[in-house]
Amino acid sequence: MSGTFYGFWQLAYMLQLEGGYREACPAGALLADGCPSLDAAWGALFTNTSVLAFSVPLLSGVALPYVGPRATVILLTAVFAAGVALLLAAAQGAAPGALRSAFILPGLACIATAAAANYLPLLSVASLFKRRTSLVLSVLSGSFDTGSGVFLVMRLLYDAGARPPALLAGFLGGPVACMFLIAAALWRDAPFHPPPEAPESPHVVLAALAAAGSVHGKPPAPASGGEGDSAAAAGEAGGHRVAAPPAPAPAAFPKLAHLHGLPLLKQMATVEYAVFFLFFAVLALRFNWFLSSFASQLGALGAPSDVDAQVAVLGYLMPTLALPAVLVAGFVLDARGPLAGLTLLSCLGTLLSALQLVPSLPLQGFTALVFVMFRGTLFSCLSVFLSMAFGFSNLSALVGVVTCLSGVFSLLTGPLLDWGLLRGFREPNALILALCAASLAFPWWMAVRGGHTGLLSALHAVK
Repeated sequence: MSGTFYGFWQLAYMLQLEGGYREACPAGALLADGCPSLDAAWGALFTNTSVLAFSVPLLSGVALPYVGPRATVILLTAVFAAGVALLLAAAQGAAPGALRSAFILPGLACIATAAAANYLPLLSVASLFKRRTSLVLSVLSGSFDTGSGVFLVMRLLYDAGARPPALLAGFLGGPVACMFLIAAALWRDAPFHPPPEAPESPHVVLAALAAAGSVHGKPPAPASGGEGDSAAAAGEAGGHRVAAPPAPAPAAFPKLAHLHGLPLLKQMATVEYAVFFLFFAVLALRFNWFLSSFASQLGALGAPSDVDAQVAVLGYLMPTLALPAVLVAGFVLDARGPLAGLTLLSCLGTLLSALQLVPSLPLQGFTALVFVMFRGTLFSCLSVFLSMAFGFSNLSALVGVVTCLSGVFSLLTGPLLDWGLLRGFREPNALILALCAASLAFPWWMAVRGGHTGLLSALHAVK
């Protein structure tokens, strides 16, 4: 359910053909002839609802520790159901091509409000997988993306002859109702926490014996500083050899280890959090700019039929390649660490911006593929970086605040879209390219600030 909002353009395709916002076009204009005013109206609708999708996680993330995951998911599912019901009311009883536009904005607003916030209660699951924390967080992000396939299935059924009232009623009475029942009956009412270390683990036993002075009259073995010393650090207790455990892996950012124990407000007041917000806000603007302007930019490059084909390509790519994209991001984050992931993210954003500067309609199909990779890496890096730099105790709230403020920053997509429609898209795209290129400074800064001088050092979460 959570990712359905990112199937926006599949839903918009159906709603436009049913007459949604047709009043924005001059009298007698047809969709097949192209209507820039209609594109602008739907682009503005996406911008406004996308800001909601980015903003509401603030409330969800802050409330989650107090009201619990179950109550949070039940409330968000109810809001989502209300949004689907409003779209159903828009289509119910309307003649073909005469959709009630007044219901579209509140319906999509409810869907966006619930969609982006409903995955926050899942983030604590990753704390149970100490050796694959980044991969698990990335997979959760990928599951979020694949939800956009719901509206893709609806579009395919619509093209096969199904009517919107039947599609929306089936969605409301099927998957949405099941989600509500799962949340009410099965959802855990407390966040997950990493399992505590067993107090009887060998290194704890050895430490206690060393504190007593010796192990059976022998001096305690020196603490192991690396893999080669682990065998020498083995002691004897009661005639049995007790192997010392391997040295723990280094923290991702050893100089920031003290941030894990801070209260939420003190974590938010740190320089690291503020600079990461600026980094993420720029790349979130890159994300929203692509989605809000993609159809309009294509419209300036080719015939409406070609544009529809390219938009359809994006609609197919997002749900089908979302999970592979975040799996790649997760393996990079686990194998090479958060700085490598952040660098990859900035490079993908810069490449995406450069491709949009090329006025070639066929090339934009490849641009859509790069966008899918960029989007998967964007939200994977969000949760992975914050969990490694600040820990899991306040993760949902930290993610919510960053996404909320980034949503406010993404309001710039509205003026940028107006600028592009009036004067062409080259200048707005060049501005976005410059911002994405500048974002490469953040991983370099964190390499020094966090305790590593090598940009692509093999960094790992504490295992």
